[in-house]
Amino acid sequence: MSSNDSSSKASVKAVVLSAVALLLAIVLLACSYFKPSWLNMDDTEEETFDSAVFLTSEQKRLIAKEEERLDYERLAALDDQDKLAKQQRINSFLKYTKRGITKRKWQVAERNIKELENEGYSATKLASLRSELARGKELSKGDDYKAGELIKAAKLLYTGDYSPEAIAKLNEALEIYPGYEAAEDLRNEINSRPYSLKVPEDVATLAEASQKLRPGDTVILGKGKHKLTGAFNIGIKIKGQGEKLTTIQSLTLKGSALALMGTSQSYEISDLTVEGLSYEDDALDRYPLIMVGAKVTMKNVTVKNGSGHGVAVVGGELEMSKCNITGNAWNGISIMGAASSARVSSCEINGNYEHGVEFWKGATGKLKDIKINDNISSGVVVMGTGTMVEIEQVQAMRNRHCGILINSQSEVSLDRVVSSENLYSGVVIQDLGTKVKFGIVIANKNAEAGFLISPSAEVENFATATSEDNKGGDIIKRDLKNLP
Repeated sequence: MSSNDSSSKASVKAVVLSAVALLLAIVLLACSYFKPSWLNMDDTEEETFDSAVFLTSEQKRLIAKEEERLDYERLAALDDQDKLAKQQRINSFLKYTKRGITKRKWQVAERNIKELENEGYSATKLASLRSELARGKELSKGDDYKAGELIKAAKLLYTGDYSPEAIAKLNEALEIYPGYEAAEDLRNEINSRPYSLKVPEDVATLAEASQKLRPGDTVILGKGKHKLTGAFNIGIKIKGQGEKLTTIQSLTLKGSALALMGTSQSYEISDLTVEGLSYEDDALDRYPLIMVGAKVTMKNVTVKNGSGHGVAVVGGELEMSKCNITGNAWNGISIMGAASSARVSSCEINGNYEHGVEFWKGATGKLKDIKINDNISSGVVVMGTGTMVEIEQVQAMRNRHCGILINSQSEVSLDRVVSSENLYSGVVIQDLGTKVKFGIVIANKNAEAGFLISPSAEVENFATATSEDNKGGDIIKRDLKNLP
């Protein structure tokens, strides 16, 4: 190779290197002005874009102004919240200040006045509150003594039982000194105690006693006869000395002997007889001896000789056991309406001039372990849409109509029932929609059918029923209207 060729190659190499160096310088210069974000990104970063590079100075000014406005509104909102919170605190302190003065809790009032002062409350208004507090303290000095003396008197009268006289003293003390805790606490304690009045020892009559009793209190009737026609609206307990020893007598042409009303009230009647004195077949106005419009429990009570129903449940709930209902001009017991219910057990309901027991117009209940005999109409009647009754361990005998009559879309279950020797049929089930579920049921020796069942009625488990020696046939499936 000649020296000329070597010189030419060296020149070309120098030019190329110079060009590369120039290109690299241009790239570095460009990066110094327009640095791409990817030069500083790792694999986890996302590409960002600075829009401010492209905003004009006017746009930047407007954005700054809007941000300033928003900051002002945020501060103003915080200020309003602080003002609202402060006003709520002031209202609370005022409330407890007033309450402290009214109830004579001076320390409470003083503490809340101090809190108002800390909140910057009006000096004029603070002065008024302090003046009111001072005036209250001054006025209370004599009242404290009077109320204290009345409380002492009440304590002497209170022997552990309820005392109306002690309550009267405490009420007087609280009129003088409203909110006096010692008086309120003692009154609450005495009011929680049971109370009873004896007739005629403590008061002359049951009516007079009822005016002095509270819900849950007891009136104890002495031996003998007590005349009464009365309506009660507070749930009390009326207790006699025994069915043969204590009798409430009433002229039920003018009202019930006992009208026990008030759906929220509970009554208990026990160990006595309620007797009507004015039986008249032609009377237009008749009242039940006992009207139930509340929750009523009756035990060991005889109800007899009323000119209307013996017991009528009208919008109440009756729980009756070991009672005797007899000789009443209408039903022995009538339970009427969807708001009425009765659970009757271990009773005798005999010799009433209409039905022994009647559930109707949606009433509900249960009869268990009952003798329902010798009533002039049917023993038990259940009728009407929504009327649902359980009849268990019931004897219905020698009634002048049916032993048991079920109709008009009512629903009944029968178990361990005997219906015998009735002048009409033993068990009658009639009408479309009427439903009866049988357990063990016996219908014997009735003057008509043992069972008279409408084909349209729904009867379940009839195979457990038995019937014999009925003069009109043991089982007759026919509608009453189609009988010859």
